[in-house]
Amino acid sequence: MKSRQKITIYIVRGLLIALSLAAFVFIFRNALANGEASAEQSYSVTIKVQETVGAINPTSPIATATGESFELLHACVRNMAHFLEYLFLGACLFGAYLSYANRENAYFFFVPVCLLYLTAATDEYLQTLSGGRAAEFSDLVVDMTGAAIGIIISLAIYALVRLIAHGVAKKKRLNKE
Repeated sequence: MKSRQKITIYIVRGLLIALSLAAFVFIFRNALANGEASAEQSYSVTIKVQETVGAINPTSPIATATGESFELLHACVRNMAHFLEYLFLGACLFGAYLSYANRENAYFFFVPVCLLYLTAATDEYLQTLSGGRAAEFSDLVVDMTGAAIGIIISLAIYALVRLIAHGVAKKKRLNKE
């Protein structure tokens, strides 16, 4: 393998590991926030969503939501936040695993998968230790679904990169002949 390719692989590995660690810190920092701080943060994000949608379509039900409608929007924003943070973690963590995987160690795929699900369970447990919060099974399901889709995305990107690399190598061989 050429040194330029090795450097690229090392950069991608380092980046995926750093992003995974940042996602872990973000998730556990949020899990340890008390109920008041967590609610304030999610309400703030919900209002930003309303403002953004309102700038595009001021008469949208999202932009004009109040009362029960706002609370429903707030619940959707919280669920989407759970989903997206685990999708990101799943894609980065499993991508890091794939950057090291080969035929000899491919059966270790269960390590990042178990780590993702253990993280989701620990996240929910830590919320019980924070004042004014509780663990919710529905959040655990949303977290695990996000992680699973993150894994699928990382597998799709990995397959695409391998396919492109194979095509480039084949083209180089044909040009040499």
